[in-house]
Formats: sequence, C-alpha cells, structure tokens
Amino acid sequence: MELDSFDCVFCVNSVEETCQHLFLQCPFASQCWPIIQIEAPISTMFPEASTQIKDQMQSQFFMATTILMCWSIWTARNKLIFEGVQPSIPAVKLSFQKEMLLLLHRVKDRLHENFQAWIQILT
Repeated sequence: MELDSFDCVFCVNSVEETCQHLFLQCPFASQCWPIIQIEAPISTMFPEASTQIKDQMQSQFFMATTILMCWSIWTARNKLIFEGVQPSIPAVKLSFQKEMLLLLHRVKDRLHENFQAWIQILT
C-alpha cells in the first residue's frame, strides 16, 4: 500500500506525521493525554518525553500507560485512514480502557491489586 501523503491525518494544516507530532504535538493527541491526567510534553523529543510523563504520573505503571495511550492514538489514526471512522476523544478513552483491562490479565499477582486500583484512578 502506498500513501498519497505523509501528512498527519488529524491535522488540517499540512504537517508531516512524525512520531513526535502524532503522539505529542498533534492537537488531537494533546487532547488525548488528559484522559490519563497527563499534559503532553510537546516540546520534548522521544525518549525524553517518556521521562517527563514518568515524572507527571509518579506510578510504577507509567510505561504501560504511556504505550497504551500511544497505541490508542495510533488505532484512532488507522481507523480514520482505513475505515473512514472519525476520531474522537471518547473513542480513544474507550480504546485505552479496553486495552488496560486486557493488560490486567498479564500483570503479576503481586501487582494485580495495585494495577487494578491504578486503572480505576485513570478511568
């Protein structure tokens, strides 16, 4: 498959879709991060951005949470490109919640209760 453009599908202005833009700087993405009580570090490059997210979250589950938020943004992007489904913040939140609940099944027994409490805080 060949894309007609490398521009961000969420943005009306022609902005190249880089990881930095898609997950942090894009106005759509910056509206998604507050779902998990995070302000996107838009002026920071990966991987430094993950350090800032870790500092904001102050949780042992920050990496899983960060990855799943990026995944939720990514799936919203793909649904727009491949299915024509218009992205929405509630849809990203629902996707994120479903993924977190799936991840709950893989958490070590000793962390299960803490992880479940973390999910409830975030949702």
